[in-house]
Amino acid sequence: MRKMAEQSSKLYSRFQSIKATAENTTLKENSVDLVTVAQAFHWFDKEAFKIECQRILKQKANVALVWNSRDLTSPLIKENAEICHIKFK
Repeated sequence: MRKMAEQSSKLYSRFQSIKATAENTTLKENSVDLVTVAQAFHWFDKEAFKIECQRILKQKANVALVWNSRDLTSPLIKENAEICHIKFK
C-alpha cells in the first residue's frame, strides 16, 4: 500500500513517505494537525497508538477513524445515506 501511495503521489512535492508503524511513527513531537486511519484501526495496538498520537499531535489536533461499513439501522447513518444519495445521484 505504501508503494502505491508513493507512486500515485509523485506530483505532490510535500508528500513524504516514511517506513514506520502507527504505534511508532518516528514523527516529531507536536508536529501533526490530523491523524487519519481508514480501515486499519483494528490491527493497531490501541494503547500504544493512543500514546503515539498524544506525542505527535499538536494541541487541539484531531484523530479521524474511518470505516467503509454502515449500520443502516442507525437514524443518523440512514439520514446521511439519504442526503448523499440525493446530492450525488
